[in-house]
Amino acid sequence: MKNLLTLCLLILVYTTQAQTAKISSTGKYYFVDLEGKQIKKLGSWKYAKSMDIYTGWMQVKDSNGVKFLLDKTGKTYKVAYQLKDIQSDTQALDLSQQSLTSLPAEVLQATQLKVLLLHSTGLEVLPQTIAQLTNLECLNLRGNNLIELPSTIGKLTRLKKLNLESNELTKLPATIGKLTKLESVNLNYNHLVALPASIGRLVNLKRLEIQDNQAQLSKIPTTIVKLTSLTTLILDGNPLKKLPANIGNLTNLTMLSLSGTSFRRLPVSIGKLVNLKGLYLADSQLEKLPATIGKLKNLQWLNLRYAPLSQLPPSFVQLKNLTSLNLSGHNFDKLPLEILQLTGLTKLNIGASKLTELPPTFVQLANLTKLVLNRSLLKKLPPEIIQLKKLQKLDLSGNQLTRLPATIVQLKELRYLSLDRNQLKELPPNITQLSKLTRLHLTSNPISRNTRQKIKQSLPKCKIQF
Repeated sequence: MKNLLTLCLLILVYTTQAQTAKISSTGKYYFVDLEGKQIKKLGSWKYAKSMDIYTGWMQVKDSNGVKFLLDKTGKTYKVAYQLKDIQSDTQALDLSQQSLTSLPAEVLQATQLKVLLLHSTGLEVLPQTIAQLTNLECLNLRGNNLIELPSTIGKLTRLKKLNLESNELTKLPATIGKLTKLESVNLNYNHLVALPASIGRLVNLKRLEIQDNQAQLSKIPTTIVKLTSLTTLILDGNPLKKLPANIGNLTNLTMLSLSGTSFRRLPVSIGKLVNLKGLYLADSQLEKLPATIGKLKNLQWLNLRYAPLSQLPPSFVQLKNLTSLNLSGHNFDKLPLEILQLTGLTKLNIGASKLTELPPTFVQLANLTKLVLNRSLLKKLPPEIIQLKKLQKLDLSGNQLTRLPATIVQLKELRYLSLDRNQLKELPPNITQLSKLTRLHLTSNPISRNTRQKIKQSLPKCKIQF
């Protein structure tokens, strides 16, 4: 579970923030965004490496061969990777993945440091003397063996980024509240049983991650509602039973992730999170959505996979900007009518249900590009499916289909079609019209050898699995 969640988050970080290094015809390195456009503020370099998704930094060298760390804003920090290379103008030190059980004296003497990267070093103790590094802006201690933090960490008042992921922490010192310039804190995969109330003083905090603390963290302090600068709050995989009633005070939140928690209800005030774009409640114990969910006018992504909801509130139809909805694992025997009014949806997952058929009105969702209806009880598809003209991916695996409507061949944009584990003996004769289809899955269907051969001949450019 931990590895899966980590992978998902890393993919999220990479796909939204990645800067990739390229080399030009002149031999200079530069960075491009996901569209391949040069990011001019990141400059050009004698040498550069793509952004490290674990640290968020890019490694570069200038024309003189001097090494720097580069952040996403284009700011540079002269960096050393060995203790012996620390100089008076060294601003960053990266000893990551080097074997350390304690912090070397040379590090503590380099009081000019602004960036200190010590992830995966085996560090067991952070000394009280860490307070000497008063210029630190970024401290990465991910993947070590720290059981506690010294109270003197509160003296690092210039700190903006603090990464403590994957340690053995059971608590945080109250002095953490003195780090009022903090913008990002990562506490994922520790053993925290509680958070100090002083966390509410981190008024500049924009991103807070407290994911999967070994089933220890059962509540969060009410002072968290004072973190009004928060844009991202990740609490996945903790046995949290309720959110503070005034969670709606966090009006700058754009992402709230509560998957794998023990919530049965959400506070009514969640309707005040009007800037929220992503809400993730997969594998939670949520039984009911508040009517105020309909006030989340900017919500684009909603994941309710395997949450034991019995119904959707009437206000659900007000989520007009929703583009991605996951309702897999629900015991719906009929499609909730509220879904049919969300005509902006491009991705819909309602697999693992008790659905036996889709209503013809389903085609109101004409903007769908991805539709997952796997592991259900579907016996047929309505011929009106032809109207889902934008559909690119269709997963119907694990149903009871004996045939497909002839109109399915009119889905000209279809690239992926999964029909595994059904009762199909053949496909529509004009299947050749699916000219853009590149993947077709037909395993565990009673298709004869001769019919298989005909299907292969009909779709010569498609990768087919029988």
